[in-house]
Amino acid sequence: MSSSNYCPKCGARLREGVRFCTSCGATLEETGKADAVQPAAQAPRPAAQAPQPAASRAHMASPAATPKSNPTPKRGLTLGHYVAIGAAIGLFVIAMFAVVKIVINSASSGTSGTQDAQAAATSGTQDKDVAAEQAQDASAKDASTKDETVAGKSKDEDKEDELEQTEPPVFDDEPEASSVLPPDQYTSYYGPKNAIDGNIRTAWNDGGSGVGEWISLEAKSDQVVKGLRIVGGYPKREDVYYKNYRPKDVTIELSDGYTQQVTLKDAMGEWQEFEFDKPHKTDYIKVTIDSVYGSNKYDDAAIAELEAF
Repeated sequence: MSSSNYCPKCGARLREGVRFCTSCGATLEETGKADAVQPAAQAPRPAAQAPQPAASRAHMASPAATPKSNPTPKRGLTLGHYVAIGAAIGLFVIAMFAVVKIVINSASSGTSGTQDAQAAATSGTQDKDVAAEQAQDASAKDASTKDETVAGKSKDEDKEDELEQTEPPVFDDEPEASSVLPPDQYTSYYGPKNAIDGNIRTAWNDGGSGVGEWISLEAKSDQVVKGLRIVGGYPKREDVYYKNYRPKDVTIELSDGYTQQVTLKDAMGEWQEFEFDKPHKTDYIKVTIDSVYGSNKYDDAAIAELEAF
């Protein structure tokens, strides 16, 4: 580019052959060719940058220009050095083994203590479990015993029901009595057999005054009974009936401990039936006279018939 080409408008320096000013945009054809010489109004060109002082250039110079210090010559490791290093490594290894051993022992001790605690807890739990099992076994045995007892009672009750349905009570033909009126010119026998002969014209007559006297039906084995039928007095004839005491209040007693007090009507020759609270198993039925209806002649009381059912 020629050094004499400048924009005639702004005075900017132009390259040769350009048609527009790159600074102000003026068309060179309109303003004429670029002046060969910079116009007087053109701003002076900036002064060239002053060269950096020598000191700066020296500062920016390569480090190679800096003088190097002489390094200390290296010395090789001697046998003593190797021995010291080996001893240090050996001591370090020994120390590490000691630390590991301490840690292992501590862990083992802690594990042993934990195991002992766990064993004690397990033992205590097992003892509690054993005690609980024993208590459960005892409860189960008690329950089983109770069940067996209940079952036994149920079986006995079933047997009683079965006996009641299939077997009427059977008593001996020799009843017992507290006393017996001796024979006289009218009758040769006033004993307790008369009370089970099925004949209401015969009777058991006691040898006393009636109150406190008793008669008992006896059996060789337990019999199931639901009640008792009684014919009171001596209804051979109406005059004979009123000449003797007739039982009024009597107590019925069974061998299982059951008792029942009943009151008879003063009805000549009438069967009077008394049912128990439930079927009972007994080997005797005892009837005791507690009170009597009055007599117009004799002091003895009489019972004509007894029949269990």
